[in-house]
Amino acid sequence: MSSPSSMEEEERKYFDKCIRSFRYYKTHALGNLRKNIKDFKALPMHHQKMLDKFIVQQSEIKQCIELNFMFILHMLHDVQGMFQPSSEETDDSLPDIDIDEADKDSAMAGDGLTQGDLDRVYTTLRQFVRDWTSDGELERSKCYGPIINAVQDRYKEKENVEILVPGAGLGRLAFEFASRGYNCEGNEFSIFMLIGSNFALNNISTYTFNISPWATCSTNNLSHEDRIKKVEIPDVDT
Repeated sequence: MSSPSSMEEEERKYFDKCIRSFRYYKTHALGNLRKNIKDFKALPMHHQKMLDKFIVQQSEIKQCIELNFMFILHMLHDVQGMFQPSSEETDDSLPDIDIDEADKDSAMAGDGLTQGDLDRVYTTLRQFVRDWTSDGELERSKCYGPIINAVQDRYKEKENVEILVPGAGLGRLAFEFASRGYNCEGNEFSIFMLIGSNFALNNISTYTFNISPWATCSTNNLSHEDRIKKVEIPDVDT
């Protein structure tokens, strides 16, 4: 049986691995982009001419990846203290980001990571669409709306009502209950989601960010414009 100290060490290592996965996003995504361009240029010229916009489109995708990476860097700012209560006043100003240093860190962050680790990063970015953008409002109304309505119908008086949201993801459902005056707590297993929800609930404040969550998705897009579409986060003041 593992000792408490060894378990804490394993948890610390996994937490650091999740952070490195986020940092590796740009290096990994641009690596895939370069491979796509290399494969394209290996095609016969008459085939390349059939996709005359391909290179320009890859350049636009590159810009989207860089936009997403900047969002990730802000999300990771001060993330080491996310599980520790602080008595200090919150600094609402955006941190200065040294993008050159961040690029170096990204290039060195991939050791020991798996494709599954990177998939969780991409999933987290896409999950922001449902939970924290106006684009996700309809989906939220379908999946969260019935839950919220059921609780409100059952508990007319909010005093002494405590709500637990299991599998809270990026925290929007818990936020909806809290904003309605309920005492609510979210529970989430995924460190990737916890990092995202910590940023959405505690650190975005009055700022908004644009991301292109589908930039790395080569499937399930009707057009290139769908792939590079930007969404604004958050859609409400948290």
